[in-house]
Order: sequence, then C-alpha cells, then structure tokens
Amino acid sequence: MTKIAIVLGGTGTVGSATATAFLKESSVSKVVVTSRSQEKLDELAKELKSGLGDDVAIRVIGIVGNPHCENGAKDMQAKVIAAVGDKIDFAVSAMGFGWFSHDPLATTSAAKIDEALKMQLYPAFECWKVIMPLVRNASGSYVFVTGGGPDMFLGPGTGGLTIAGSTSTAFAKVAMKETAGDGFTCTEVSFQARICRDPSVKPPGPITWLVSTDAGSALVSVALKRKAHVQTIVISTIEEMNEVIANGITIPLVPAIIHYL
Repeated sequence: MTKIAIVLGGTGTVGSATATAFLKESSVSKVVVTSRSQEKLDELAKELKSGLGDDVAIRVIGIVGNPHCENGAKDMQAKVIAAVGDKIDFAVSAMGFGWFSHDPLATTSAAKIDEALKMQLYPAFECWKVIMPLVRNASGSYVFVTGGGPDMFLGPGTGGLTIAGSTSTAFAKVAMKETAGDGFTCTEVSFQARICRDPSVKPPGPITWLVSTDAGSALVSVALKRKAHVQTIVISTIEEMNEVIANGITIPLVPAIIHYL
C-alpha cells in the first residue's frame, strides 16, 4: 500500500462515493479529501468510520480549501504537500455542482454569469493548476468529472448554469490535450444522467438515475486502470456504468484529437 489518492470536492454525492471506493483498494495507502467545509469533512469521517471501520477511516486526510481563486488554490496545495508530499498517484476532480435559476440571458447581469463560473469552472481550473503538477511528479492519473445536466435540463432561467457547465467540459478537454505528452494519464468522465445516494428513493420519470456508489467505483476504476488517456468516457446507462467499473473504459470512445488546428 504505497499509492496516494486525492478527491477534489470529496464531500459531495459523487466525491464521497469516490473516496469510499478508493479506500476499498488495497493499493491505496492514503486518500486526501478536499472540501470548503470542515463540517462536511467531519460528517464524511463519521460516515466512513461507520461504514468501513476505524482502521480504514484513519487512511483519510481531510483538507479544507477554497480553490475559487489562485491564492486559495495555492494554500490548498501547500496543505496537501505538507500532509502527503509532492506526489499524487490518483486524482479525481469532482467539484460541486449547484442548481440555481436566474433571469433569461437577455436580462441576466454579467455578475450572475460570473457567479455561475465561480461555482463550476473556477474551482476545477484552479485545482488543476496546483494538483496536476503533483500527479505529473508521480506519473499518475487525473480524472475530470463532468456531466450533461446543464444540457439535459436546459429550461427557463438556467442559461447561466448551462454556459458554466459547458465551459467546465471544454476546460477538461483542453487540459487533457495540452498535457497529452506530459507523462501522466488524463481522462474526462461525463455522466449523462442524474446520480443519487439512495436508489430506493429515485424519482420516477424518463431521466436515467444512477447510484453514487457505482459512480465512485467507476471513477476509481478509470483512475487505476488508466486505459483512456486523453479520452472522454460517457456514462448514461447502468450498462455503461458496469462496463467502466469492470474495465475502466467504454467502447466506443470519443476519438482522441491531440493536434492543434
């Protein structure tokens, strides 16, 4: 057990499930979980102790950080390095996704669009700048978690949310291509479905619901197996989820394009 994993945004629905899945891997010695809230980190620690036992839970290192700005991200990086050193073997970027509604874009202020970007784009962007070098140091793997929620649920008042979500996906693709030859694996996993903690309370309707524990297992499989470098893995069905859990990849994949036009 010598490998170090980090889950950025690790107290959310997907992030906490990913941290749990990493802890079940015997090859992972420590799991760093970042969050803006110490209270949420404490709640996660209690859940892990209850579900996995004290011996497993002590392998978790909680770090409070606010990576919405450059200084906050650098401060978080310093805490990570102090805790586990300057090499990270597996990183999963599962930044929180908030739902909100504003006026139509024609009457929405630039400040509201910036608010949406600060929620969805900036944290993933700033974390990438400070955590990616640590993954590169270990020749490890970095996994971006994105989703199709903004497109699937586009409706009145959600234009700003859709724009921010789209920029997050675009950022992941650019980051993958820019570092394609840097000696570490970088992958995007896009969940084109809703994800819940408890499958027994999934609301009825045409939208596919996936279980967070499966999502966490899929992301850990992608990180550990490292078969989808500079690829976007799309998960929209239970069958696709199971394939990723088993193989760390789905077929067919979105083709990798690493040249610049």
